[in-house]
Amino acid sequence: MGYDGRRYEQVGVARLERSLKASAEMAATVFPSFEEEQLIDEKGILKSKDATCVLTPADFAPAPVRTAMVVLALHALGKLSGEAEELARSILVSSANGGGFGVPAPSLEVTCWALEALSLLGPLPEPGRVERWVLACENKDGGFSSNLHSRTAYVENLYFGLRSLEILGSKPRYPLSHAEYVTGLQNANGGFRRSRELGSSSFEFTYYALRSMRSLGIL
Repeated sequence: MGYDGRRYEQVGVARLERSLKASAEMAATVFPSFEEEQLIDEKGILKSKDATCVLTPADFAPAPVRTAMVVLALHALGKLSGEAEELARSILVSSANGGGFGVPAPSLEVTCWALEALSLLGPLPEPGRVERWVLACENKDGGFSSNLHSRTAYVENLYFGLRSLEILGSKPRYPLSHAEYVTGLQNANGGFRRSRELGSSSFEFTYYALRSMRSLGIL
């Protein structure tokens, strides 16, 4: 039997749309009275596992992040429209929290993912307020914190902060500090570590570092 690309794409889109509907159903019970999301459903089945039954990062991602992933995937396929848009926007807007996005508390990661998706779904909700929240996470000595109650700068949060500001049409206040911070994370093996204190290189941290350097105009 030959490969049928159209059939494969239709199946993939249908699965993404089902995933989005499932996220909407979950969000109806999660927001705004979030307590703790369970990885195991009422039948004892692990949620969102792949064909190998192995946990993936998406299994631990907050509902707004998973929703944003589905939105970006459907958009890449040219299949984002109608009910899917309405469901996605409802989930993401429901996670707005104090200027950022995320429940029970906003985080820079969730905020960035939410902005990525919402930018494809129409006008951003309260962009000025979101911008102020993101800038409040910016550290004067370089990097961004994950939320307003932390001052630990990890390289992924630098990327999330810079990317969020890009989507909002804004700029960081301390670009030179960020440039010094991120270039200082490179190890002798060429890769980048997660923070000033954590020393192991990884592809993930290197990706965030390079994307941040590009946003800062130094790559």
